[in-house]
Amino acid sequence: MEADSIPKTIAQASQQMRSGLLTSKTLVKHCLEEIQKLNPTLNAFITVIEKESLETSHQLDFERSNGQERGVMHGIPIAIKDNIDTAKAKSTVYSDFILLFRYIDFQLNAFFQAAKVS
Repeated sequence: MEADSIPKTIAQASQQMRSGLLTSKTLVKHCLEEIQKLNPTLNAFITVIEKESLETSHQLDFERSNGQERGVMHGIPIAIKDNIDTAKAKSTVYSDFILLFRYIDFQLNAFFQAAKVS
C-alpha cells in the first residue's frame, strides 16, 4: 500500500473500511512493516504480536464482509504500552503485585475449569 494512501486518522480508516477501499488486514500489514522498518532505531516496541494481529484482522474483515461491525474501531490496529499487563505480550510491570495477581488469576482459572464453570 502506498504511504500517501494510508489514512491519517481513525475516522478516515474506518470510513475507508466501511466503503471497501481498505481492509483491516492491509492496514495491519502496513503497520507491521512500519514497525519492522522503524523499531530498530526507535526501540518503541518490546513485543510485536504479528501472527495474532494478522489472524485477528482476517477475522474482523470477515465479520465486516458479513455485515457485522463492532463500531468505529472495528479493524483498527492499536498498540498497547508495555506497562499495561496483557495476556499475550511481555510487560515491563513485573512488581510483586502483578506477579501475585497473575498467580491468583491462574489459580482461579484452573479452579473454574476444573469445576466446569464459565
